[in-house]
Amino acid sequence: MKKRAFLVILVLLSFGLLTAVETEDEPQVAKAKKSSFTLALGAGGRMFNESQMQDAYGKTNVSLQGEIGYFLAKKIALAFDFGYLTKTGKSSFEEAQENLKFSMLSAEAGPKIYFGVNKIKPFLGLLAGYFIVKEEAGQIGKVEKKQFGFSAAFGLEYNLASSIFLQLKIKYSFLKIETDQSRDLGGINAGLAVGFAF
Repeated sequence: MKKRAFLVILVLLSFGLLTAVETEDEPQVAKAKKSSFTLALGAGGRMFNESQMQDAYGKTNVSLQGEIGYFLAKKIALAFDFGYLTKTGKSSFEEAQENLKFSMLSAEAGPKIYFGVNKIKPFLGLLAGYFIVKEEAGQIGKVEKKQFGFSAAFGLEYNLASSIFLQLKIKYSFLKIETDQSRDLGGINAGLAVGFAF
């Protein structure tokens, strides 16, 4: 199922790239597209796929996120995406509950394709990058893993002014961590950010 979803996203991204190239001569409306760089900072909620993570830390966890964009063309940008999450919880074993602490730091990069040049601009992106995951438990101690993963993102940006915009982004991450067992730390991250164009 995940492979099919990835293939669908890849096809949509390719279609978006072709559309952006074909309409390169369309007039620009927003100053953000005439600028070379954008910076967006915000927060969101991350929902892990793994039921063990949901039991220990809850179904939705607040995360901080940021994005730096560099425009290669009017509708094509290179996005650098950053995220940080930290949360405390308890183990799911009722007979011996332990205090837990979890953190995840991510840095990803990849192409971002915009559709249209109006005040509201949908986008689609594909990212790959590095995840640093740490977890602390009473008797087990501290475990730290560094792993490559990738994400598919879509959303929209709404121009509030010539160089200020709101960004709504939904990102699905594919991330497998190998400890004493294989763990699925991928999932959905939905967030809202305020952006600036330079």
